[in-house]
Amino acid sequence: MKKIKFLCVTCVVLFLALISVSCSELDVEPKGQFTPDTFFTTQADLDGAVAGLYRPLVTHSQYTQIALPAMGGDDLTSETGGNKANFAAFDTYKYDPTINWLNEFTWTPMYQLVYRANTIINSYQNIEASTERDQAAAQAFFMRGMAYFTLIKTFGDVPLILGAPTGEELRSPIVDVYAQIYKDLQFAESVLPNDWGDEPGRPTKWAAKSFLAKAYLYNAGWPLKDESKYALAASKSLEILNGSGHQLVKDYKDLWQEETNNNSESVFAVQYCESCNAWDTAGWWLGTTPAKVEGGWGDFFSEIAYFEEFPEGPRKDATFQTEFYPGIGFAVPWDHPTLGPGHPYFAKWRSGYAATLNEPAQYKGSSQNIYLMRYADPVLIYAEAANMSGGANAEEWVNKIRRRAAGLPIDNPNASVDLSGLSQQELHDAIIEERKWEFGGEWDRFFDMVRNGLVQKVADKRALDTRETPINPNPGTDFNYSPIPSTEILFAPQLTQNPCCD
Repeated sequence: MKKIKFLCVTCVVLFLALISVSCSELDVEPKGQFTPDTFFTTQADLDGAVAGLYRPLVTHSQYTQIALPAMGGDDLTSETGGNKANFAAFDTYKYDPTINWLNEFTWTPMYQLVYRANTIINSYQNIEASTERDQAAAQAFFMRGMAYFTLIKTFGDVPLILGAPTGEELRSPIVDVYAQIYKDLQFAESVLPNDWGDEPGRPTKWAAKSFLAKAYLYNAGWPLKDESKYALAASKSLEILNGSGHQLVKDYKDLWQEETNNNSESVFAVQYCESCNAWDTAGWWLGTTPAKVEGGWGDFFSEIAYFEEFPEGPRKDATFQTEFYPGIGFAVPWDHPTLGPGHPYFAKWRSGYAATLNEPAQYKGSSQNIYLMRYADPVLIYAEAANMSGGANAEEWVNKIRRRAAGLPIDNPNASVDLSGLSQQELHDAIIEERKWEFGGEWDRFFDMVRNGLVQKVADKRALDTRETPINPNPGTDFNYSPIPSTEILFAPQLTQNPCCD
């Protein structure tokens, strides 16, 4: 099978011409010879279209702006000046729908993904039936389901577009979007292979099951609170634990190295390639380096309280950078009163260009993949969902995560870290807390806060910390969703705004 780095593939111009960004631009009568109904006549046509599916994922995760909708978590914070004000607005629950990054890095690439997937889904059956054809289509179903999941957890009700857009679509209720997500991911899990051999950038059966389990889990929480979905989340995630072959890597730090891309814990990741000699094939995570000390961009970093409360051990050591190098042979701690950056930074995204005591920072792109799903997630999804639905061994699965965090053998019980004897609510709270540490800086914490009704509780605590930028102390539930980008409402005025910015 031919090896493909999906981010390096350039789609044919004809296919890209079928794809547009905003609803207003899509409300156009096609003038050319080709339509989605006639474009795909061979498997090669379909394969070219599938390759084009992956470009929006690169846009979505290539820069630190992927973090923008998640800045309200108590793990992330930013500066307030210059273009950092965009991050600060979301960090402090002072959302602004005119911030273009929200459109450029979330709304637009996710709908590009939807439109490209729709083109494939609605025309792939024009080609003679084969396993290859169906697996190509299954990638489109997976991408559409994943894109809509990203959209609803970020914006709530969104237009549900399954064909050619008209520009007149209204926001669909989140329950209807969930139903479509389930259909798409169920098709994907039934058709996608267990693995793709030397093409690790493609979604597998296990990636589809993982996102399906996560969608069930979110549906069980705010705002729908359909607790029947806990059992579905537990059942689906257990399939992954029992059958996928994925495993937790033994050493947490091995998750965050270019050399360990596509490890046993990587379920689905955007593949980056710094050596491919193109700006848009590399990850650009200089935003995770401090401007004051190392001349980076300093886009986001850890809240001080989050760092202080983080349980000690190898996981903490791998999560944070606390020492910085303004010059060769010269190191300063993060809290140095004049030379330090003032906050710990996340070490997770700095493989390949971080400064060391003997090497300056490398101002270049990175080949480090960006996880969209890693195996620790279905592990903790199972623990949470099984606990809430009467399933077995919930404590043992969260304890595996806790043992690794402490540098202990993952499968060996250890009373020094293991949870035991907790009530259902106590165990639930402990699992949500464990997710807080396990996925620190990975843009998940805020969404965990939202679905568990914790935003105001966390804000009450954050508002008391005078070391950080003052926040809006009363977000309630109004700031659980990001605003619909103002440019989208300008193009499609029938779209209503979210409570944060109404």
